[in-house]
Amino acid sequence: MSDSFTSSAALLEPSGIHTLEVRHAMDKLIEAASPERSHANAAYGVLIYHAAKKGPVPNIFSATGRFVRAYLKGWTALSKMEVDIVGIGEGRKDRIDVFEQNNVRYFVKVFAGKAAVNALKKEAKPSLGVYINTAHLDTLLLDDLRLPHLPERFRNMPLVMQVEETEQKNSEVLLGWENFVKATSEEIAAQETVDRDTVEWRSQFMKNHLSWTAKEVADQSTSTAKNRGALASRWAQERKIFAVKYEGQFWYPRFQFQDGEPLPTVGQVIQAYPIHANGWDFAYFFATPNANIGGRKPLELLKTDPERVLSLARAAADPADAY
Repeated sequence: MSDSFTSSAALLEPSGIHTLEVRHAMDKLIEAASPERSHANAAYGVLIYHAAKKGPVPNIFSATGRFVRAYLKGWTALSKMEVDIVGIGEGRKDRIDVFEQNNVRYFVKVFAGKAAVNALKKEAKPSLGVYINTAHLDTLLLDDLRLPHLPERFRNMPLVMQVEETEQKNSEVLLGWENFVKATSEEIAAQETVDRDTVEWRSQFMKNHLSWTAKEVADQSTSTAKNRGALASRWAQERKIFAVKYEGQFWYPRFQFQDGEPLPTVGQVIQAYPIHANGWDFAYFFATPNANIGGRKPLELLKTDPERVLSLARAAADPADAY
């Protein structure tokens, strides 16, 4: 951004959208992100846009659309960030904790920890894009917007996500929004169906897919360990296999093994998902007919086309890439 005369900002607050000069809006966001913030100053985020260009100032609908898309991209970046969060923001008061994630279509920078406010003041150079303060995005609000909760390791800490997007033509924006609405509607409808049929679906999964106990996993392998449950537990911790909990017991679906050993593709699929994904998430992915492979189930391609399975998993696990 060259200066505040060519750009303006829209501040998103519980009371609505407020157009402000960029620096003023950023000051309010930084104040809201401070540890001593009050809920009376619960700014959700700031949208920075070209003020000189022809076109309407962002309204509640367009601002919400940009905010939601930016949140999904920021969430995806957080899920993929390989950082040690222990001690973030501790120690020196002037410590700056900034993490960056690049994508072809957007760029995400995260200001995290107790030093986030100082980092924003000193390092953040307001540019076209969206700044999101996660402190006031409570679970009820995220659920209402059908947005995933922050990765657990980033919850309960001062955190601001900056999402810069490449500039698009009006037609591209319209197409992107139409695809976004379509995909979101389909996702909501699918989720409602899954929620309604969860017990029945899980029961059918267990009936249709042979699964082993931890002891049986060890029996099928070459392990000679006395603790017959240790091998399966270790493989699960290493994210090589997954287990589903059914009727109070953990079960390991048979299709993820070959000759008693984990299939490498299963571990790659698990790694493609955010760390908070659970065994039923993987079971649903592998055992649900997928339109992209002609209605077949990904588990049917585990041995014949593992690259295709991994590609499908990455698309399923990375919602922001669809927009």
